[in-house]
Amino acid sequence: MEYSSIACCEEHTQISETFSRKGEQSATATLRVAWNLRHNLIYDLLQTPRLYPHNPLMWAVNCSATPWDSAPIQDGQGNQYTDALVVVNYSNVLDDNNNQGSSGQLYSESIEPNVENMTLDHTRFRWSSASGDVLRENEAPTRPLYSIALTRTLYKIPTALPGDVLSLIGKCNSDSYFSTALGLNFGAETLLCLPTSSSKSVTSQGDPGYDVVFKFAYKPETWNKFWRAGSQSYEGIFLSDGNEYKNFPSTSFGSLLY
Repeated sequence: MEYSSIACCEEHTQISETFSRKGEQSATATLRVAWNLRHNLIYDLLQTPRLYPHNPLMWAVNCSATPWDSAPIQDGQGNQYTDALVVVNYSNVLDDNNNQGSSGQLYSESIEPNVENMTLDHTRFRWSSASGDVLRENEAPTRPLYSIALTRTLYKIPTALPGDVLSLIGKCNSDSYFSTALGLNFGAETLLCLPTSSSKSVTSQGDPGYDVVFKFAYKPETWNKFWRAGSQSYEGIFLSDGNEYKNFPSTSFGSLLY
């Protein structure tokens, strides 16, 4: 976790976060830095701009600095300070010039239908009647399985894509996710992370931005339950050592879904 390329450290308990139903998010962090590097830190935070490490949907929008030393060294009419406390305010509300207060779109979520066919066990069916010929394997009927895909698009991310867009592919969510935008709750292990797409744009001021599209396939029975013909339901399967088999490893999607 890194706030800046300038050496600094996060002050313990000096973190606050605010969220609204409109999707606006803000945070405040206090960083301790060498006094003579305070301007370097502020410049790096605001001009890069830097993302908030605990929630990479927020960017640094303004800062303030105060001396940290309790007993500074007297130097004529002023004091010599060793360290500074830099209070950094973050927000996910920025305009094309990376200024706070834009009413532009921050992110969007949508769902789209999806269907796949499951081939049923041909030995369970006969032609004409219960005493008729058993269906051949290539005659087995299929059963349509209807589901949805969750799409989440982030707009104007100012930095390169996070590494999670690669490491989370093929994994499912370990925790439930409630979409405030859609008013829907997605249970644990019901979302499968699919490959991400993105596009880059540059503003008239030369600032780059990325529109990133995350897609998740939704399966209400969860991605680690399997169809059991005998019970006509989805159930877990187990290994010889007694552990449940997880075809899709589950992990936190906190870096992608907020």
